[in-house]
Amino acid sequence: MTIPSMAYDETFTEPSEYMEVDDTDPFYTEDSDEANNYSLNDEFQTYYDQSTDTLWDRYQRAKMMYEIYEKFLVTAAELGKKIIEEIFIDSEEKTICSLKNIPGIAGGEKFRKQGIFFKLATDNHKLYNGFHYAMKSSGHEIKALNEILPICSKEIHFPMTSMINYYGFRIIAAANIPISKESIKYGSNDSGETVHNSCEKLNKIIEDIAEKLYLKEHVVSYNVSSDENLKKLYFPVDAEGHLGEDERYYLVDLQRLFPAEKKFSRSHAVMIDVDRNYHPISILRKGLEKNICNVLGCNSYTIKICTERMLIMYLPDENDEIDRNDIASWIIKEDIYGKVLVIHGEEKRTPANEYLYYMLRPEWLKRNHLPVSSDVYTKFGQYNSDIHEKDVEKLREGLINEVHAFTEWLVENSGEVVSALHLPILMHERGINLRFLGLIYTLIDEKYERIKYNVVGFAMLARVIKSHLQAKLRMHAPHKTQKLYSKYQSHDEVRSSIVEFFNLVLGQGEDSINYWKTIPIHLILKYGQFGFEYDGKEDFRSILGYHTLFELMQQYTGVIFNSDKCLNKPITLTTNDLEHIDVKQKRWNVKVLPIIKEMCEGPNTWPSELDPLIAKYKNQIIAIEPDLNQTQITNIISRKIHYYLVKGVFGKISPKSIASLAQIAECFAQSGLDPSVYIRKIFVLLAQVRKIPGEVFLSIMWIIGNIWESSVNIIPAIGLYEQVLIELETLFDSSVDEYSASPFELMLHNRLHLLKSELGMVEQAEEHKSKWDALKNVFSKQDLDQRVNNHIKNFLHFERLSGINLDCGNILSELENLEL
Repeated sequence: MTIPSMAYDETFTEPSEYMEVDDTDPFYTEDSDEANNYSLNDEFQTYYDQSTDTLWDRYQRAKMMYEIYEKFLVTAAELGKKIIEEIFIDSEEKTICSLKNIPGIAGGEKFRKQGIFFKLATDNHKLYNGFHYAMKSSGHEIKALNEILPICSKEIHFPMTSMINYYGFRIIAAANIPISKESIKYGSNDSGETVHNSCEKLNKIIEDIAEKLYLKEHVVSYNVSSDENLKKLYFPVDAEGHLGEDERYYLVDLQRLFPAEKKFSRSHAVMIDVDRNYHPISILRKGLEKNICNVLGCNSYTIKICTERMLIMYLPDENDEIDRNDIASWIIKEDIYGKVLVIHGEEKRTPANEYLYYMLRPEWLKRNHLPVSSDVYTKFGQYNSDIHEKDVEKLREGLINEVHAFTEWLVENSGEVVSALHLPILMHERGINLRFLGLIYTLIDEKYERIKYNVVGFAMLARVIKSHLQAKLRMHAPHKTQKLYSKYQSHDEVRSSIVEFFNLVLGQGEDSINYWKTIPIHLILKYGQFGFEYDGKEDFRSILGYHTLFELMQQYTGVIFNSDKCLNKPITLTTNDLEHIDVKQKRWNVKVLPIIKEMCEGPNTWPSELDPLIAKYKNQIIAIEPDLNQTQITNIISRKIHYYLVKGVFGKISPKSIASLAQIAECFAQSGLDPSVYIRKIFVLLAQVRKIPGEVFLSIMWIIGNIWESSVNIIPAIGLYEQVLIELETLFDSSVDEYSASPFELMLHNRLHLLKSELGMVEQAEEHKSKWDALKNVFSKQDLDQRVNNHIKNFLHFERLSGINLDCGNILSELENLEL
């Protein structure tokens, strides 16, 4: 496979000092039909404002808000996909054109269509030093909204918002709201020149929110020498509060809501010598050119920009006796001699303006109860900056201590950690940013191999490879300030490029081997400034099995290949194997399930509006089985109401509805009734679900098997367990995946052996006993306790990930009782 060179020569120029920007991106209206289309917002805000005196009112309000928001999401995804696809075509052919003369540069390019305002994350003005950081910054808006929405009063409103990822790009979509330049009442829309805080009602609303988020009131001023410009705010100066034309208060531009972690003065780099040794180096940013010359031991050097986030600097070839640098030559696709310096950056600059994207997590602020300024480390926070910076330094010191404590917990409780996919949840719960994965990796001793490599190392690699693929997708989008993206590509050419990258990562050839040899460089550049110390490990590829890596790349990027290919041994993929590229969308958390659960807890919470339905259910149940007691009838009715309400909100073929049906079937079985009608419904709905995670499918099958057993229907239970066994063996093919010997498989053979023995199926029972004996030799008891995390505990953590209650605790309890 030939990898095209992405390098070009540049002349070095000294980067500017700490560049300040205004992250102002209001949803300003222009004089056009599109600008004045507020229909989506009006519909949503009408329900948002409704009173909710009763539980039924709360449900109706939440249901309608969810339905309107779902309609917004569908439209936003379709239009966002169109905007991104049209990056690849000539301007005159575009159907959705970017807006001109819209204030604010940090949010990227602006679009408006069908009552939705779009911000495409770009770095045209070199504020972030690359697309990656521009995307990271834009993603903070959804995070901020999800923190504010559960705690704010109904007096404050927000535009419906979603984050769309497609083809390696990111778009923030928000419903049009009726605000203008003149409607601002809080914050600034002119880079801090004018700061607004005169509306007492809005000030009080924001103060209440800030108090709950531990955000500190601070003085902001663009010119601290002028006392008349001094104003006090709780939110960052570029977060805006408006009184809209509909007399509602709105908050917008919240991506900088939480404080920056610190001000960075050094950059991490990697020296690669001709013997393929990697030497991490920290370089002071001030006087960068001179510092690089000192590191290289020269007076001048050549720069090659080889990716979005990596510069290679090297000595010109002036000495024929200098050996060829194989790694650098492979990256650049031309012969490079002598040592080279690989530095994290783009356009001859190392990352700047980190306050726009490296922020403290809200969970950490809440745990410490120490209010801090949102404008710390910015030009807007210069007033009393020493006090604000000491506050954040104290928080960061505590955060590093928490990372150490969390690492100890990981080592001591490795059985509690499912996999690298669930590690971020555990870190975020404690307020730890994922950029500290490298420090956690460094702190774990090599003797704890599984947790160090297969969990933490896995998570680090996944993030690096995801970034590479996203950059590869963006490479074919022509962009006016990006010399890398100078050629328009057809969709077929883009598809070919995607397949090429998958083959590079998953393949066995020389290029694939060389690619994996560069992985330590990327790990150092990504995690080095947050405590990662490279330990000399070269074979990072062994951490990920082929099947696991293939699935992971698809899950993270939305690039979906033919499902049959996912289960085969390593092969060379073709464009025919590429099915589609999904639009990945991150949304608000519209809380409906807790309300439904509360409504279904028993007769005392059943709304009177459901009385006709409850009477119908009760008559049906009594007609089926007149001998049921009142408790059994109540339990069944509760489950059926739950399904009715869930289906009404999420649709009957959603995983939530399927799980709710399983609860009805389980309740029927426990009450001595035949659950087969509901089990058949589950299978019908499962067949209609477009895509469901393997762990969810297996767990639902396991639950159904248990339901059959509890209803004394052993034959169908056996059939279900055998089906689960087949699916499990397919999902985790031992010929492909090193960690395929699943404890769940061991448990299934044990259950089938017992059931078939009970039915006198001696020969078949012995087959399961033989497979049990063969499998149990794979595990020691300690090994079993560790490797169970790869498969079984996925079921338990699925509830945390999706909000669906699958009640899979019996899986682990049975596993714990297995005797080897």
